[in-house]
Amino acid sequence: MEFWANGEPPRSYKILGIIDDARRSGWIAMSQFRSDIVKKAREVGGDAVILLSNQSQIDGFLTSGSISMAARTNFTTFAVIKYLD
Repeated sequence: MEFWANGEPPRSYKILGIIDDARRSGWIAMSQFRSDIVKKAREVGGDAVILLSNQSQIDGFLTSGSISMAARTNFTTFAVIKYLD
């Protein structure tokens, strides 16, 4: 599955749908990110996805001893495409 994060493919395509993904940041949640997007795109017959937007939101802070880290939710939107040629 091709991921277009900058620009779009240099060939003809049609848009099959949109994937909106929201997940907490962190290595466990993000480790499944790519495979989850590929699975959703394949379910509708997609050949590739184009990144439309990617944002994060701070939900709060996690503190352990003297270390604080921001707890974030990542919001990502992809267009699922099918190549025509």
